[in-house]
Amino acid sequence: MIYLRRMDYTVIVYHLLFHLLLLTLGFSPAFCFFSSIKNTFKWGVQSVGNAVCSGVNCCDFHLNDNVEENLTKLLKDKLFGQHIAASLLVEALSSHRTHKSQKALGIGLHGWTGTGKNYVSEMIAESLYKQGMRSPLVHVFAGRASFPDGDEVKKYRKDLLTWIRGNVSDCGHTLFIFDECDKWPVGLIDVIKPFLDYHSVIEGVDYRNAIFLFLTNTGGSAIGQRMLDLHEEGVIRDKLKFEDFHDEISLSLFNEEGGFFKSDIIRGDGIDFHIPFLPLEERHVRKCAERQFELKGYSNPTGRMIEDVLKNMLYGPTSNPIFSMTGCKRVHSLVLSVIARLKLEL
Repeated sequence: MIYLRRMDYTVIVYHLLFHLLLLTLGFSPAFCFFSSIKNTFKWGVQSVGNAVCSGVNCCDFHLNDNVEENLTKLLKDKLFGQHIAASLLVEALSSHRTHKSQKALGIGLHGWTGTGKNYVSEMIAESLYKQGMRSPLVHVFAGRASFPDGDEVKKYRKDLLTWIRGNVSDCGHTLFIFDECDKWPVGLIDVIKPFLDYHSVIEGVDYRNAIFLFLTNTGGSAIGQRMLDLHEEGVIRDKLKFEDFHDEISLSLFNEEGGFFKSDIIRGDGIDFHIPFLPLEERHVRKCAERQFELKGYSNPTGRMIEDVLKNMLYGPTSNPIFSMTGCKRVHSLVLSVIARLKLEL
């Protein structure tokens, strides 16, 4: 049974009162009656629809149209210094959605902290679902926060298996975001492998429309070193291609300690795209700062305001300090600090 909220009844009463007012102003009774019934019925249908589809019911109700166009615009407007990632992400989603995929989509996002991996995950969710990250079809697991005890791998595997199977059973168009995979207990991530294999259906559940994002620092150091080498060779950043970092990511996945270490999900190529996030330079951090000031109502921050953010960032490596060691991660808090100081000076 569907129950309307108290607010729903209140709005219906307001509709009726409004049309009674029209009647007192001289509008014909027939006009007021039919107008009232029409608008109230239209609103009621919409309200009932929202009530029914507030969870994972009515799977299609939660989905956006024009996903690729939306994602392309978000990446262009909000992501800085990551032309390789932006291009590959749109390609990955487009190919998976346009063609009848034979498996769930697995995407690995690799790079230093603060380079935009979490930010991009939010953009993907915003593009796919009407409620973005608040959609009931988005599920986030965050490294040690979700799996704190290395001795509980058996329990975590069982829980994760049940959670994935249950949610995809409710709606195949589900997004799973696995953050800080490098901090997962070794062996846990392999429980996801069957869902990323080439199976149309597993125990009656179709996983082919599901998307799995793996966010990790694994490969970040190798990407940074390769980036530095190419920079010193005079290669222009915007000319860099995915192939310039493929070997670095592959070797890191096999050899670095952490959640991916010697995992079957890597050996079996369950992840379709391994996307490098490049270290950010000062010019990119500047854009991040400008963006944060704009979001706080300062559309034209002064040069001093920007410099007060940039001077508190740490750059490296020591031999050639051109990269922000924390990307744009600290920018938000530094912008808030600058704004607070400005208000005190008034």
